[in-house]
Amino acid sequence: MSETQTNPIVSFGDRRRTTPDENAIGDLSPWEILRGIWARKEIILCAFAGFMAIAVFWLATVTPTYTVEARVMLSPRAGEISTFDAESGPSLPDSETLQSEIQVLTSRALVARLIADLGLAANPEFNPALRSPGFLGRIAVAFGMRERNPQTDIEEITDVVLSRLEVYQKSGSRVIAILFTSVDPRMAAIIPNRLAELYIAQQIEQRSGVNNEATKWLAEQIAELRVKVQESEAAVEAFRTKSGLFLTNGSTLPQQQLTELNSQLSTAEADRAAAQAKLGNARDLLASGNAVNSAAEVLQSPLIQNLRQQEVALRAQIAQMSETLLPSHPRVQEAEANLADLQVQIEKEVHKVIEALENEARVATARVNSLRASLNRLQRR
Repeated sequence: MSETQTNPIVSFGDRRRTTPDENAIGDLSPWEILRGIWARKEIILCAFAGFMAIAVFWLATVTPTYTVEARVMLSPRAGEISTFDAESGPSLPDSETLQSEIQVLTSRALVARLIADLGLAANPEFNPALRSPGFLGRIAVAFGMRERNPQTDIEEITDVVLSRLEVYQKSGSRVIAILFTSVDPRMAAIIPNRLAELYIAQQIEQRSGVNNEATKWLAEQIAELRVKVQESEAAVEAFRTKSGLFLTNGSTLPQQQLTELNSQLSTAEADRAAAQAKLGNARDLLASGNAVNSAAEVLQSPLIQNLRQQEVALRAQIAQMSETLLPSHPRVQEAEANLADLQVQIEKEVHKVIEALENEARVATARVNSLRASLNRLQRR
């Protein structure tokens, strides 16, 4: 009796439950893998749906945030009073300086100033005390485990602002970037810009403080120098008073006296020379036997001129009488006697003029000698 061998028909569902042969593990084909995935499609679909639900819920409930960047460039400080006498130019900020300025930008003091300037303490985003409590918070308030209106803590607000603030140096530059993140786009733009403005204002205040200190120091130095100058001027004036060195018309008194004496001496020497010339001319006329009456000084004498006129008139009278009278006539003799007296008077007046010239020359010489002696004494002084 022959046995009929039949091959069992295995469905796809039955195949996934069969235990795979250990020797056939390495011979899995892509179709085998796809069949395995399809066999577990319910699990994969449930997992995908769960992940999508979580993503949609997160996207629906998450609060969008905005990040705004402000930049500050550090330039070399020039024109400070405290360094106005430095021979070298202003130095560029180094990496240590940049890091120091970053620490200043993130300092709690500057951030606290920013909070007060923008009134961030009244913003629930930065002040946790103003936020509405959640379900657990309302339960805690109801049971007295938490205050209904807790007080504002500036340190806590500062921590919140610092947690959303990022300050760093732009690579390869002297620029500092200030980044701030907020759920409000307006606050995200205002806060970094205002922080940069407060930082610049603080730098200006510090520089102004340094300049004010330098100005104060210079004012004190000027005041001390002014006192020293006044003391020196007083000492100089005392010395001038003691020595007679008074300032007149921009020069000291001895200098002015020297100038005046030189001028007077020049004038006196000229007068002496003129007087000696007049006297020498008159003496030369007398010594040569010529009529000294022709000298200019004699001709300029009013008395001699009057006597000359009388002489001329008397000579004319004698000449007229000589035509009708004899020389022995009394009238003629009287006229000739009068003419002789006039000539004697004229001669006396001429000698007086010569004596006056001699006296003038002597006075001029004495004046020159006196001025020269005074000038020598003043020069020695």
